[in-house]
Amino acid sequence: MKAFATLPLSLALAAMVSSQAFAQFPGVPGVPGMNNSSSPPADIDGFLSSASTAEHLVGQSALHIDLALTSGEQAQKLRDEQAAAAAIQDPKEKAAAVSKLDADAAATANALDYDAASKSLAAEKDANKSKEVGAAIYNLALGLLKDKDALDQGQAVVRAVTSNPMNAMRMGSKLGQAKNAVSSLTTQVGYTPKILGGLQKLSSVAKIDHLPTSSAEKPKLDETGL
Repeated sequence: MKAFATLPLSLALAAMVSSQAFAQFPGVPGVPGMNNSSSPPADIDGFLSSASTAEHLVGQSALHIDLALTSGEQAQKLRDEQAAAAAIQDPKEKAAAVSKLDADAAATANALDYDAASKSLAAEKDANKSKEVGAAIYNLALGLLKDKDALDQGQAVVRAVTSNPMNAMRMGSKLGQAKNAVSSLTTQVGYTPKILGGLQKLSSVAKIDHLPTSSAEKPKLDETGL
């Protein structure tokens, strides 16, 4: 993918993830619809794993952006939530706390004042922070690709299971988990219009060389461990 000097970040990201959420970007060609999937349609466990991976990547990327661009009570609340989740020993309780943190971080990123944040980041002239934000933007883009894959897979799984009443009854609680995961993914994807516009503003000051073009790519790492 070419540098963002030739392709605005919002367009590059919008081209990756097909959703009604991108309707605010006129002229951006859509990607094949969210209902298509090449994954085994009844692989609920596989879907739940994919959904968790995608949401966590988006949530943690958003958290890095939040903590880099916010301060005071808002940032401290996220840090406290992060520390509390890390301290939990019970695996199920920890997973629930991390999931809530991911959701809160994505919602916070959706509410950020990106105009002010971009100006502040530029004024700081902090190369390390700019690099961290750039890595978070890359990872967020990768998470969105994974979101699309997981949502495609989840919708196919739910359709396949619910089309057979016996299967639906047998899978019971897992079907409920799958429906909840589809709903959660849909909410996360729904944040993207605001975040896309914000990331476009940040792209001029953050250190970004390229975006991922496949959900199979690896998250970007830097000295911060992102």
